[in-house]
Amino acid sequence: MAKFIPCSLCDSIVCYPGFYIEVIMKFYAILDVHLLMDHRTSFRDKPTLELMRALFILKLCSYDTFVNHSLQMMTTAEKILGNRLFGLFMRPTFYNQFIAGDDRKSLAVTIGKLTKANIHPMIACMMEEDLTASEQQQEQKYNNNLYRIITCLELLSSMSKQACLQVKVTGIMSPKLVVKICEKITDYETQKKLAILFADALKTGTLKKSSILNTLSDNEYLALERALMRFAQIGTASKIEGVRILIDSEFVSMNHTLNTIAMAMMIAYNNEKALIWCTIQCYLKSALDIITELFNMAKELKVCFGVKIVRGAYMEQERKLAKMNNYPDPINDTYLGTEEMYLRVVDFVLEQIKGSFKCTVVMATHNETAIRVILQKVIDLELDFQSPQINFAQLYGMSEQVTMPLAKSGVTVFKSIPYGTITETLPYLYRRATENRSIIKGARKEREMLWSELKDRMKLKF
Repeated sequence: MAKFIPCSLCDSIVCYPGFYIEVIMKFYAILDVHLLMDHRTSFRDKPTLELMRALFILKLCSYDTFVNHSLQMMTTAEKILGNRLFGLFMRPTFYNQFIAGDDRKSLAVTIGKLTKANIHPMIACMMEEDLTASEQQQEQKYNNNLYRIITCLELLSSMSKQACLQVKVTGIMSPKLVVKICEKITDYETQKKLAILFADALKTGTLKKSSILNTLSDNEYLALERALMRFAQIGTASKIEGVRILIDSEFVSMNHTLNTIAMAMMIAYNNEKALIWCTIQCYLKSALDIITELFNMAKELKVCFGVKIVRGAYMEQERKLAKMNNYPDPINDTYLGTEEMYLRVVDFVLEQIKGSFKCTVVMATHNETAIRVILQKVIDLELDFQSPQINFAQLYGMSEQVTMPLAKSGVTVFKSIPYGTITETLPYLYRRATENRSIIKGARKEREMLWSELKDRMKLKF
């Protein structure tokens, strides 16, 4: 017999089968407590100096003037002061606030803190592309990046039972080649044929000739084959170490190729579970169409599907490129439009999970309202909010008042953390600051909670 309970998220009356009522009641009890956490609960495990640093940096990053000129200021300061003196300023401030570290020891410390709080690491190796390098130098850099990725997979395997590693395709192969292949992917069938072709190369070590790629030169064909061999090593290491690989999205002009490579790796390695994931950027007007096609392909090819859903990190650059090259802006016109697209994509994925499709999703969001809506959808679909198929993620160093409640309620939650040297991470810090203005400016609640915690500690001390 069905029972009726009040919904604490929207004050409506919700009907659920009797067998499910206990799970729902437990969930609401946990959620209502933890999403209304006070500063004592959110920050009690944080050292006072870390709270002061977070308050200072989040406040500083809320000023547009600072954000707009931050990269120029930092690179100039590095040139004037030198690496050592610049590091003395950066490491205890911005670097330690947002970056995992640059060696095994610092990475272990960061992951240890997260594990203690029931939060899992989602590491991003910094691999910024050098477009001025020669072809030989680029190949050497791609091989060096491969070594870093394999090493990082081994480190993560030894430090965390549930870790992910984010990989940029342009850290493994030429961006120009990525774009050239992308221009050939004009429809669903072409993308599927290429994904199967690339998957075969991952398994056999040889890329067969295809009419789809007839515009590639012999050198470009060899470069693509070498790149696929690097991805094969990454996929094999992922399977051995049990660490999932998230293929990052980049610019719109590249994304069809990136998704095709991700799908090829899924065909090769996602037979039993989702080890390889793609990324969907919901600031794109075509986001729902993209993920619908990828889902259909995964179903057709009978592979487990993994996806990270984000709003996107290249919005300003994409708008400039569209204007410069005189093509339609691919980005949703408003923030609300992006928010609506994000929730539509999430709804689509959760419906697929409800339909027993083998899919794992990470919903990367800092928006508390969106999280409540998503969790309500999970309950409406009678899904288990603690299922390993359903995951959330936020950026390291931000939104603790969001991450901590989720972690304490038993939801699987990740922190996305860059891993690299100070110089390597400067472009990342700048891009995150510029593209996440709304998040940083909206961190007023977090800053208020930080200040309340600091005042309470000062009262206790004196």
